[in-house]
Parts: sequence; structure tokens; C-alpha cells
Amino acid sequence: TPQFVDQFRARLNIPIALLHSQVGSTPRWEAWQALLQGDIKVAIGARSAVFAPVNNLKLLIVDEEHESSYKQSDGLRYHARDVAVMRAKFANANILLGSATPSFESLLNVKKKRYELLELPERVSTRPIPQIEIVDLNQVKRKEMPSENISPALHEAILHTLSKRGQVVIFYNKRGFASYLQCQSCNEVVSCPNCTVPLTYHMKKNVLLCHYCGLSKTPPDRCPECRNPETTRIERDLDGELIAKEKDMDKIGKLAQRGAGTEKVVDELAVLYPDAKVVRMDRDTVGKKGAYREILGKMRSGEADILVGTQMIAKGHDLPGVTLVGIINADIGLHVPDFRSSEKIFQLITQAAGRAGRGSEPGRVLVQTREPQHPTIVATVTGRFKAFARYELDFRKSLGYPPMGRLLRLVVSSEDQAEAHQATETTFMALKHLIEQDSDTEQRCQILGPAPAAYEKLRGRYRWHFLVKSRSAAKLSSLASSLYTWKGSLKHFKDFRLAIDVDPFDML
Repeated sequence: TPQFVDQFRARLNIPIALLHSQVGSTPRWEAWQALLQGDIKVAIGARSAVFAPVNNLKLLIVDEEHESSYKQSDGLRYHARDVAVMRAKFANANILLGSATPSFESLLNVKKKRYELLELPERVSTRPIPQIEIVDLNQVKRKEMPSENISPALHEAILHTLSKRGQVVIFYNKRGFASYLQCQSCNEVVSCPNCTVPLTYHMKKNVLLCHYCGLSKTPPDRCPECRNPETTRIERDLDGELIAKEKDMDKIGKLAQRGAGTEKVVDELAVLYPDAKVVRMDRDTVGKKGAYREILGKMRSGEADILVGTQMIAKGHDLPGVTLVGIINADIGLHVPDFRSSEKIFQLITQAAGRAGRGSEPGRVLVQTREPQHPTIVATVTGRFKAFARYELDFRKSLGYPPMGRLLRLVVSSEDQAEAHQATETTFMALKHLIEQDSDTEQRCQILGPAPAAYEKLRGRYRWHFLVKSRSAAKLSSLASSLYTWKGSLKHFKDFRLAIDVDPFDML
């Protein structure tokens, strides 16, 4: 957003309203008043900016329209892109959806002649598309790796780029120093007590963080399981006899750092390239106001040589000095339980690769992977977006998944595990009854589940979920309304919550 505002102000030389969650309530209110009165005619912002009270609205632009972050997945659930489309329709205004990797929903709308496709076959100033190369990590022996996450090919490419005074972007879609801490004796992983996810170790602050509920704690010296003789699986045998001798007790319960994150990658780069200035951009480093501008400013001014970051560095940043992009692990996210996982990874890798070669020098992209033959990886490297889209859409059509069909996701939760299970059964029976009332037996909604959510416990609540499939948006909308009414009539549960999400993007 800061980059966009700077560009618009420089080109148009007019006042612009900036609207997003980090803008204070007073300046945001003043911006709304100026828009209402017509003193400001352009609003720029994140998801909620779609509701800006612009007078005489004639043009809406949704940049990176494929982004899943346009979907608000809690509270008031809406998709900002879809709201923008409907707002343009009501205002009789034009709308422009921009993306290098359009969403499948938008591609289908093009096919159905609802949208007009405008293609940009060349880069600005006819700059060449970056050369994308695969680094098959299966072919690299561990002892050949310059560091845990930097392959020999990427290492040589970084050295060459730095010698030519070029800049480097390293993309790794995990933050922290280690993904988790694991006991070397009993293999227990230190997990969040509120969520069924491992705690991520952040070395700089020496804390374990839950990236879902925000829990923060000091790392234990030893595995809590192994230090308790009553519960440990390694200090006592089946008869209760001690297995470990006193002299061996100091070896029990040591915690090892497993996996990696952006903080770990920065640490490795600092050792490999001591003369290079490395900066990091992820949620941990952009918390304070102005941090975005400061980090990107160092790259644009040439003060920094290497930028390491998560998906936020792949979001359209224009860094002309970057001639090399390294993608540490392209496989992250490919196998999560989400039918959109391949689409998301294709978009993310393509967007990250697009940061290279935006200046006068050509760009190069190295993609490290252990699945070089995966259709998503192959399609990304070869740039065959349309072929990939056809393959994925045929797959979705066979299963009735969006955009070929519509989905409703129901999430049942409670702080009490037994109540969550009981409420799930009750919800299932109510849902089944509502669907069976539909006289159109051939086009009835289809229930998938119930099943424990991928993260069964989140923020202290046990969770089960359903998916309801239909080709009719009207049927899902009617079903959602009936479920809201039904839920309001229930009185015998103490802590039962039912989240109803139409066209869900979050499957976890």
C-alpha cells in the first residue's frame, strides 16, 4: 500500500485517501469525510477499502485479484474482490482486476463472457522474462550443501550476483528460526497448549511463539515429558524399572531445533556472505510503523544486498536492482489439506519469480525443490499457466469444487472436547434434515464430513468441520440462513459456536 500511494501521488499530484487497519481511527474518519464531500476523489487501501464512500464512483481497481487475503474469514465474512465486482455493477462503474496469475474464478468468468480478458504479453520496456531454473535437492548430498538451506547452485548464483553488484531476493514462506523443538530422546514436539500446532522457535528474542493464538513462552531447558519420571516413555520400562542410569540422565530430554524459517536463513546468509548487508521482511520485522518503507527503502537505495522474506515480499514490489531470486523450498504448502493448494503455490512462486529482472539487467530465478516433477512446479518453471489452469479446472470439475461448484464450510467449536463432538453430531443431523427437505433430489446439496479440522484445537477451542457442495449458490445461501435460525434456537449447549462460511478460502 505505501508503494502504491507513493506512485499515485507522484503521477496524479492530488490528495489520496489511505485506508487500512493500521491507519488510526481519526485519520480514517477524516478520509471518509473528505471522500463523502468530494474533496478527495481517489481511495487506496487494503480489503476494507472496498467500502470507501467514494462519490460518483466510476472506476474500481483490484490489484493482485487472485490473493486469498481478500477474503475476510472471521467476523463479517466477505471477499473484497467479489464485493468490488458487485459494487461496480450497482454504481454502473468500470472494474479492473489485475494479476499475473488470475484466479480460476476470474478465468471461468472470462470463459463465460462475463469478463473481458485484456492481456499484457510483454513486460514493461520489453524486458525479458526471468530465466527460471530447477535445483533438485534430491540430487544434492547433505555434505555438499554450503549451509542447511542454501544449495551449491544457489550459493554460486548469489556469489556471482553480488560480485556484479546486483541484489538478491530469497523467498522462504516460513518465519522464525526453527519450525519446532523436538526431544532427542522421546521425539516429543513442544506444542501450543491452546492449539494443536508446534510452537515456532524465534532465536533473536529466544521465545517459542504460536503463530495462531499468539502464545509466547521461554523455551524449556529440557523436554517436559522426559523430566517427569511418572509420564516419561524413556526413563522407565513396562515394569516400572528405571532404564537410564544416573550418569546418563544429563543426556535425556535434550531439545533439538528442527526445520527452519526466515530468521534461520538470514543467519546462514550472514555466515556465507559476511560482506553483504542482509535485511528480512516478515510479520516479525514489520510490526512497527514505517518498517515496510524502511526495509524496502534499503533495497531501493542499494544499502541492502539481500532481502529475505515470506510471501509478503512476493506481493508486487518493484525492486529494479534485484537480478536473482532464490526460492528456498518450493514444496511448502503443496500438500496441505486444501483443494486450492496447487493453485496457491503456482501463484506464489510465479509472483516471487517476478521480482527478478525488473530493471535494466536480466533476471534469474532458482527454485529449490524435492518434487521437480510435480505438475505445479513444472507448470511454474515452464510458464505454462493456461495449461496448468485447464488441468486444475478439469480436476475441480470432476469433484464439483469451485469455481465449477460452490462450497459452504461449517466449523463447530467448543472449549469442551466432549461438547464439541456432541454439538457436531447435532449439527450434522440438523444439516441432513434441512437438505432432505429439498424436493430436487438430483441437485441436492452434498455433505462432506464431519471430521476434525486440520488444526483440531485452535485458540483453546476444539474444532470439527463440514463442507457442503452444490452447483447452486442460491441453495447454499438458503441453507446458511436456515442454519443461522436453527443455531439461534439451541439452548442446551454451554459453549457451542457455529461458524458458517460461504465460498470459504480457509480450509484449516
